[in-house]
Amino acid sequence: MTLARRVTTVRMPNGDYRYPVDYYDATPGAVRVSSSELESLKIPVYKQLI
Repeated sequence: MTLARRVTTVRMPNGDYRYPVDYYDATPGAVRVSSSELESLKIPVYKQLI
């Protein structure tokens, strides 16, 4: 499984910038994600709400 990290630049209405990060799988075709890999990709809820 190859994960690619993508950072985008978003300008907020107040003029500030934020840089959301997302990860996507660069492996061609459908790949089954194991439970250990899924656990390592989880982000704590408090970080998602910020």
